[in-house]
Amino acid sequence: MCGLVTSKKNKHMKQIITIALLVIGYSISAQSIDYNLSKKGYVAEGYDVVAYFSQSAKKGSKKYNTEHDGVQYLFSSQENLDTFNETPEKFVPKYGGYCAYAIGAKGIKVDIDPKTFEIRDGELYLFYNSWGNNTLETWLNGPTEDLKAVINTTLKETIQSALKIVYPAAIAEVILVLIALYANATLLAFIDHNIWVQYSIVVILLVLGAYLFFKKNKEMPHTKRKLKISKPLLGFILGMVNPAVLMYWLVAITFLNKKIMHLDLSINDTLLLLFLIGVFFGKVVTLYGFGKFSHQLSLKTHHISTKVNQIIGVLLAIVSIVQFIKIVYV
Repeated sequence: MCGLVTSKKNKHMKQIITIALLVIGYSISAQSIDYNLSKKGYVAEGYDVVAYFSQSAKKGSKKYNTEHDGVQYLFSSQENLDTFNETPEKFVPKYGGYCAYAIGAKGIKVDIDPKTFEIRDGELYLFYNSWGNNTLETWLNGPTEDLKAVINTTLKETIQSALKIVYPAAIAEVILVLIALYANATLLAFIDHNIWVQYSIVVILLVLGAYLFFKKNKEMPHTKRKLKISKPLLGFILGMVNPAVLMYWLVAITFLNKKIMHLDLSINDTLLLLFLIGVFFGKVVTLYGFGKFSHQLSLKTHHISTKVNQIIGVLLAIVSIVQFIKIVYV
């Protein structure tokens, strides 16, 4: 009798474990895709994903809705709802409904305009279209190679490629800082005793600011480079041949010497090493962060280079005016 009760308990326990495993398995597999959902929780901003296959962008109705893979879909008719329920996988937007161009070309997730789409090889692709930037046009007018093959490696390759330039550029910045530390006192003394140099700096900053503000960037045709330079060498050269950065460190070191602490090559070795390490990692974080930000912004803003140049131009003009006032009135 006792054995029978034990047997029933074991059988009951096995059933509980089986059900638990099924629930866990379902939870792990549920919503395996990272979907781009609207504020109300709908795929494709609530547009009818079946209607797209008839080359029509139709907004769905709450009257015709269903759930698939843990997310909600709306449809414009009962017929389209029924069609979806028969083979839902056929109508699910590629890449979870994120902009297909941004995923394929940039490896980043960007929202979409539900009216901008393409059916290719029996699959639905949605695209970003705002601020004068229609990524569907870029997709159609760009290379004919299928971007899907590179989607899984784009982010990884972009990061690795960027770091090949960033690290050498950061090393170059450390060298510029050492030069600034060495030449700081001599160079600033020369500038202080030669008023024409100070006025020249003002004029150069003002002219450069005006040039950047009014400059119009034009799309240049792609040409093959005759001279091939490795990315690490390119990063180092771009980092070293940078007078603006050298000037920045000269000014920054002067400010530190006057306001905070004495800083030159004669300071404690440990303190100097810590300062240079800070410069290195600061450069790495700045370049990498700016690169990531620019990639995302370039998808949403047309002629981003022109806008950045205009901002820098205004800042340089302001600096030149402040410097002029300082020379004349201080």
